Amino acid sequence: MTSPKGRRGDRDEERRLTNLRRKQRRDRERLERDDAFLPTRDEEAWDVGEGPMRRRVPAPRALGELTGRVVSDKGWQDRLRTADVLRRWGAIVGETVAAHARPVRLAGGILVIAASDTTWATQVRYLADQIRENVNAHLPDGQAVRTVDVIVDRMPDRSGPDA
Repeated sequence: MTSPKGRRGDRDEERRLTNLRRKQRRDRERLERDDAFLPTRDEEAWDVGEGPMRRRVPAPRALGELTGRVVSDKGWQDRLRTADVLRRWGAIVGETVAAHARPVRLAGGILVIAASDTTWATQVRYLADQIRENVNAHLPDGQAVRTVDVIVDRMPDRSGPDA
């Protein structure tokens, strides 16, 4: 006859195995639902695990592939374009213009530039076609900007407190 302590140990072991099987089933179902990360017939896949734990998983992918997909799924293209223009602004328009005008927004093909005063706003409007061409040349899709709008917005002094 088995002692009560032995039966409890058997039940605990059964419970542990049942929970482990449930977790494996949930993981398999989640992988099957998320077909973006499952290997296709043409893709390389790896077999991992041993025995009943063995399963096929997609080979590692370049992070750029996955982030590009997330960006397009979330609709973040305009935000990334704006960030890219901000990062390259000095190279796009030249340091002199960049000191007096900054990009504010790039959405729907419209680039909004804030100039430090009306004189610089006039100058930026005069250079708008060239700025549009330069911005488009620096962006991957090449046609992000169709229109340039200029506003006057007093910019903070970039020379520092001792100037």
